[in-house]
Amino acid sequence: MKVIVDAYNVLHTMVRTDRINENERKHFINLLSAYAKRKKNEIIVVFDAGPFLFPTTEQQKGIVVKYSGPNDTADDIIMRYIKNHQGQSMVLISSDRELTSAAQYYDVEAIKARDFHALLVEHKVEKAKDRGQAIKMAEGSHEKVDALMRQTKVPTKVDDMESPIEDRRSSAEKLSKKERKRMQKIKKL
Repeated sequence: MKVIVDAYNVLHTMVRTDRINENERKHFINLLSAYAKRKKNEIIVVFDAGPFLFPTTEQQKGIVVKYSGPNDTADDIIMRYIKNHQGQSMVLISSDRELTSAAQYYDVEAIKARDFHALLVEHKVEKAKDRGQAIKMAEGSHEKVDALMRQTKVPTKVDDMESPIEDRRSSAEKLSKKERKRMQKIKKL
C-alpha cells in the first residue's frame, strides 16, 4: 500500500511550532523510514518548496521524498500523484480539509495527521519494546540522557498510550462496505 504523507502538515502536529528545522526534517524521515520497513508500506512524503528552484524527487532511507519547488505546493504535488496513480491502494496522511476532500473523489482514504503521529509513536514504542529498550518521547538530543537510554533496559509502559483510531461503532452496529474498506486500509498502516 502507498502512504502519501503531507509532510509539513504532520510535522507541525509533531513539533507544534511554526518553524521546522533541518534536524526535525531528518528525524521525521528517519521515523518514516523505520515505520515503512516494519510495515512494508511504500511511503511518499511531500514537502513544500525544497532545496532547488524546481520540483525534485529523491530516495532517502527507502522512502520517496518529494519537494514541490517554488511554483507549486505540496498539495498540488499530492493531488497530481493521486490522480496519476488512480486505482492503486493508497492512503493520504493529512489534516488539510480541502486536500482530503479532493482525495476522496479519487477513492483515497485520508488519515488525520495527529492519528498518524500516534501510529508513529506506537510503532516507536513497539520497536523499543521488542528490543527491551526504554524510549525517549521528547524530540532533541541530550547527550547524557541519550547515553543513559542506550545503556538501560527499562521496560516501556504502553498502557497510557491512546488508541490512534477511534472505534466508531457500537458492538450492535454493522459497518458499511465503505467503512469496512476504510478499516482494512487503516489496519495495514
